[in-house]
This record gives sequence, C-alpha cells and structure tokens, in this order.
Amino acid sequence: MPSIDAVQEQALKRITPSPAEQRALEHAIAKVQAAAARASKGRGLKAVLAGSFTRDTWMKHKREFDLFICFPESVPRERLERDGLALGRRIAKLLRGKTTVAYAEHPYTRLLFRGFSVDIVPCYAVASASAIKSAVDRTPFHNQWLAQNLSPHLANQVRLLKQFTTAAGLYGADAKTQGFSGYLCELLTVHAGGFVPLLQKARQWEPGAAIIDIEEHHKDLRELRKRFKSPLIVVDPVDPNRNVAAALSAEHFAAFAAAAAAFLKKPALDLFFPKEPAVSAA
Repeated sequence: MPSIDAVQEQALKRITPSPAEQRALEHAIAKVQAAAARASKGRGLKAVLAGSFTRDTWMKHKREFDLFICFPESVPRERLERDGLALGRRIAKLLRGKTTVAYAEHPYTRLLFRGFSVDIVPCYAVASASAIKSAVDRTPFHNQWLAQNLSPHLANQVRLLKQFTTAAGLYGADAKTQGFSGYLCELLTVHAGGFVPLLQKARQWEPGAAIIDIEEHHKDLRELRKRFKSPLIVVDPVDPNRNVAAALSAEHFAAFAAAAAAFLKKPALDLFFPKEPAVSAA
C-alpha cells in the first residue's frame, strides 16, 4: 500500500498548473486589468482581482478568474447593476471578447477571452465585511484575510482538498451540490494546518458539534448552534454573522467524514481520481 505522502505527491503532480499555464493566465489577467483601467478611466473605481488564482490555489486546466469592480456606497443598487454591466461590455469590446450575463445576487458580466472565463462583478467598496450591501462585497476582504493566513505550503494542501471533494462529488456550494465551496476548502485547510490533519479532524466530526471559529469571534457556542442549525459551522473570519458552510447538507457532511476515514485507512489515488466504470460490450 502506498504511503499517504506518496499518494499526495502523485495527486499534486496531476492538479498543479504547469509553468506554461501559469504564464498564460498571468498574461490574460494583465490584459483584462489594463482594459478595465482604460474602460473605467476617470471614474474613481477600483478593480480588485479575486478568485483562487490570487492565493495560488487554482487547479490545472481551470481557465478562469474574477475581477471585482468596486463602486462607492453612495451609488444606488440599480445604477450599480446597470453601470457594472455596461463596464463589462466596454472591457469586452476593448479585448474583442465575447460576453454573457450571469446572475448571482445581482447580474454581472462573464467574459470569454483567449480561452479564459472572466467574471466581471460590480460590488460596493464598503469599509468592512460587516457593512456589506450585497453578498459579493465580502470578496475583497476574503482576499485580504487569505493573503495573511494562507501560506504557499497550505495552497497546495487546498488543491488536494478541492480535488478530494471533487472526486467524492462534494465540491461546490450551489443548491444542487450542497457541498464545499473553494473558500470553505481554504478556511478548513488553514484551520487544520493541512489536508491530512483536516481529514483526521473530519472523521471525528459530529453534526451540529463541528464548530470552527478561526478568529474566535464567538464565545457562546450554544448560541451559534441555535443561530445556524447546520451540521458544520465555519464562522467567516471577516464576517462573524456568516456560516461559510451553510450550503453543506447533512448527507454530504457525513459523506466527507466517511471519505476522510477511508483515505486515512487506505490511501489511494483513486480517491482523488475515481476510475471510470467499465463499459460492457454490447
């Protein structure tokens, strides 16, 4: 049986972007940032790069990143949405890229440029995450916190966790998946100090009793359980009133604990890259 370290090393080789992929993404980011600066010139808007690329937790072949356009708090919501979409179209025109309108809490532009998918998202430049006016306003603060707390070593550990949850069908915080978001994977890795230490903790998790408050915002854990009523509670370091694990279902909470126990008992590359089921001959 291969060792845990050997399996992790093999997995990392398959999911870590190559130097060529790194250069291609950096080039695309530079082009988009230059176009954003030109499109918003004279308006006093700040463009903030976001997403897993900014902390080097992005995955091989994931050709995507986010650009947040920060508007003053005085701008009405309808104007934020209208001007944000218009700015996205101008950036796309400068780059000769194609756009579609995507939707989260409010509409934003999805730019297709040189094979990259770029989400251009308008947000408010609030003073703190507790003063957000829309959910996306937290993102710049997430960037800041992770820049201070996620080391280069832990970045690779996050990659392992992302691939592990993907293989188990648990990666994604959308309504269909009800699993682990990229940000949640990053926080869990920081909290545990690595991929394997997290698995060691996770196999002992109990629903409702698994509470992680990295910045120790809350003293009364009973109050947290009453407020969030979730199998896993991970307090957002930049927003004490948010549970980052709110999307995780009880079923997938249990599935992750079981997968963690299985890997620790018998490390195998198949738990990162499941084999395709055999196709029977007709």
